[in-house]
Amino acid sequence: MGHGTFSSAAYTTLSNERSYATKSAREIFGQELHEEMNPLGVEIRESRDSEEHPNSIAIQVWLDVTGSMHRIPENLVKESLPHLMLDIMDAGVDDPQLFFGAIGDHTCDRSPLQVGQFESDTELIVKWLTNSHLEGGGGGNDGESYLLA
Repeated sequence: MGHGTFSSAAYTTLSNERSYATKSAREIFGQELHEEMNPLGVEIRESRDSEEHPNSIAIQVWLDVTGSMHRIPENLVKESLPHLMLDIMDAGVDDPQLFFGAIGDHTCDRSPLQVGQFESDTELIVKWLTNSHLEGGGGGNDGESYLLA
Protein backbone atom coordinates (compact mmCIF):
# COMPACT_ATOMS: atom_id res chain seq x y z
CA MET A 1 0.00 0.00 0.00
CA GLY A 2 1.31 3.42 -1.00
CA HIS A 3 4.67 2.31 -2.38
CA GLY A 4 5.92 2.83 -5.93
CA THR A 5 4.99 5.63 -8.30
CA PHE A 6 2.63 6.26 -11.17
CA SER A 7 4.14 6.53 -14.62
CA SER A 8 2.37 7.11 -17.93
CA ALA A 9 4.93 4.87 -19.63
CA ALA A 10 4.26 2.05 -17.17
CA TYR A 11 0.52 2.54 -17.66
CA THR A 12 0.85 2.36 -21.46
CA THR A 13 2.87 -0.85 -21.19
CA LEU A 14 0.34 -2.36 -18.78
CA SER A 15 -2.61 -1.28 -20.91
CA ASN A 16 -1.04 -2.74 -24.06
CA GLU A 17 -0.12 -6.02 -22.33
CA ARG A 18 -3.70 -6.40 -21.10
CA SER A 19 -5.22 -5.25 -24.43
CA TYR A 20 -7.56 -2.79 -22.72
CA ALA A 21 -8.17 -0.86 -25.96
CA THR A 22 -9.80 -3.86 -27.62
CA LYS A 23 -11.68 -5.29 -24.63
CA SER A 24 -15.18 -4.52 -23.47
CA ALA A 25 -15.89 -3.23 -19.98
CA ARG A 26 -17.30 -6.66 -19.19
CA GLU A 27 -13.91 -8.21 -20.01
CA ILE A 28 -11.92 -5.64 -18.03
CA PHE A 29 -13.93 -5.21 -14.83
CA GLY A 30 -15.11 -7.67 -12.21
CA GLN A 31 -18.47 -9.31 -12.77
CA GLU A 32 -19.23 -9.62 -9.08
CA LEU A 33 -18.10 -7.99 -5.87
CA HIS A 34 -14.37 -8.61 -5.57
CA GLU A 35 -13.48 -10.00 -2.14
CA GLU A 36 -10.87 -7.29 -1.57
CA MET A 37 -13.41 -4.54 -2.42
CA ASN A 38 -16.02 -5.82 0.03
CA PRO A 39 -16.51 -3.20 2.76
CA LEU A 40 -17.77 -5.73 5.32
CA GLY A 41 -15.19 -5.97 8.07
CA VAL A 42 -13.16 -2.99 6.81
CA GLU A 43 -12.59 -0.58 9.65
CA ILE A 44 -10.21 1.84 7.97
CA ARG A 45 -8.42 2.60 4.73
CA GLU A 46 -5.34 4.71 5.23
CA SER A 47 -2.88 6.76 3.25
CA ARG A 48 0.44 7.16 5.03
CA ASP A 49 3.66 9.05 4.53
CA SER A 50 6.77 6.98 3.96
CA GLU A 51 10.41 7.54 3.13
CA GLU A 52 9.49 7.17 -0.54
CA HIS A 53 6.41 9.45 -0.23
CA PRO A 54 6.99 11.96 2.60
CA ASN A 55 4.14 14.26 1.50
CA SER A 56 1.34 11.81 0.75
CA ILE A 57 -2.01 13.22 -0.23
CA ALA A 58 -4.98 10.86 -0.10
CA ILE A 59 -7.30 11.24 -3.08
CA GLN A 60 -10.55 9.31 -3.30
CA VAL A 61 -12.22 8.65 -6.65
CA TRP A 62 -15.73 7.27 -6.29
CA LEU A 63 -17.24 5.59 -9.33
CA ASP A 64 -20.98 5.54 -9.92
CA VAL A 65 -21.43 1.94 -11.10
CA THR A 66 -25.12 2.18 -11.91
CA GLY A 67 -26.22 1.79 -15.51
CA SER A 68 -26.36 5.52 -16.22
CA MET A 69 -22.64 6.05 -15.60
CA HIS A 70 -21.04 2.78 -16.71
CA ARG A 71 -18.91 4.38 -19.43
CA ILE A 72 -16.87 6.51 -17.02
CA PRO A 73 -14.86 3.65 -15.41
CA GLU A 74 -14.28 2.14 -18.87
CA ASN A 75 -13.01 5.49 -20.15
CA LEU A 76 -10.73 5.82 -17.13
CA VAL A 77 -9.04 2.47 -17.72
CA LYS A 78 -8.80 2.86 -21.50
CA GLU A 79 -7.82 6.53 -21.80
CA SER A 80 -8.19 8.96 -18.92
CA LEU A 81 -6.27 7.52 -15.96
CA PRO A 82 -2.85 8.83 -17.10
CA HIS A 83 -4.37 12.28 -17.70
CA LEU A 84 -6.02 12.25 -14.28
CA MET A 85 -2.74 11.38 -12.56
CA LEU A 86 -0.73 13.93 -14.55
CA ASP A 87 -3.30 16.65 -13.78
CA ILE A 88 -3.06 15.81 -10.08
CA MET A 89 0.75 15.96 -10.15
CA ASP A 90 0.74 19.14 -12.28
CA ALA A 91 -1.46 20.72 -9.61
CA GLY A 92 1.45 20.37 -7.18
CA VAL A 93 0.59 17.07 -5.51
CA ASP A 94 3.99 15.38 -5.31
CA ASP A 95 2.94 12.15 -3.62
CA PRO A 96 -0.64 11.33 -4.61
CA GLN A 97 -2.17 8.15 -3.26
CA LEU A 98 -5.26 7.24 -5.25
CA PHE A 99 -8.19 5.24 -3.90
CA PHE A 100 -10.97 3.83 -6.08
CA GLY A 101 -14.34 3.12 -4.55
CA ALA A 102 -17.64 2.31 -6.20
CA ILE A 103 -21.20 3.29 -5.37
CA GLY A 104 -24.36 1.66 -6.65
CA ASP A 105 -27.93 1.67 -5.42
CA HIS A 106 -28.42 0.17 -1.95
CA THR A 107 -32.10 -0.53 -2.56
CA CYS A 108 -31.57 -3.03 -5.38
CA ASP A 109 -27.87 -3.66 -6.21
CA ARG A 110 -25.93 -6.64 -4.88
CA SER A 111 -22.75 -4.60 -4.32
CA PRO A 112 -23.81 -1.01 -3.63
CA LEU A 113 -20.55 -0.08 -1.90
CA GLN A 114 -17.03 -1.18 -2.84
CA VAL A 115 -13.77 0.09 -1.33
CA GLY A 116 -10.23 -0.18 -2.66
CA GLN A 117 -6.92 0.87 -1.10
CA PHE A 118 -4.84 4.03 -1.38
CA GLU A 119 -2.01 3.37 -3.84
CA SER A 120 0.81 5.22 -5.60
CA ASP A 121 2.04 2.46 -7.91
CA THR A 122 0.70 2.24 -11.48
CA GLU A 123 -0.14 -1.46 -11.40
CA LEU A 124 -1.82 -1.26 -7.99
CA ILE A 125 -3.90 1.78 -8.94
CA VAL A 126 -5.12 -0.11 -12.02
CA LYS A 127 -5.78 -3.20 -9.90
CA TRP A 128 -8.23 -1.36 -7.65
CA LEU A 129 -9.90 0.39 -10.58
CA THR A 130 -10.43 -2.84 -12.52
CA ASN A 131 -11.50 -4.80 -9.42
CA SER A 132 -14.59 -2.60 -9.37
CA HIS A 133 -17.83 -4.40 -10.15
CA LEU A 134 -19.77 -2.37 -12.71
CA GLU A 135 -23.12 -3.74 -11.69
CA GLY A 136 -25.09 -1.45 -13.99
CA GLY A 137 -28.20 -1.61 -11.85
CA GLY A 138 -29.83 1.30 -10.18
CA GLY A 139 -33.35 1.14 -8.97
CA GLY A 140 -34.94 4.11 -10.59
CA ASN A 141 -35.23 5.76 -7.20
CA ASP A 142 -33.72 9.02 -8.49
CA GLY A 143 -30.48 8.59 -6.59
CA GLU A 144 -27.54 6.40 -5.79
CA SER A 145 -26.21 5.36 -2.41
CA TYR A 146 -23.70 8.13 -1.77
CA LEU A 147 -24.79 8.10 1.88
CA LEU A 148 -22.98 4.75 2.23
CA ALA A 149 -19.61 6.29 1.38
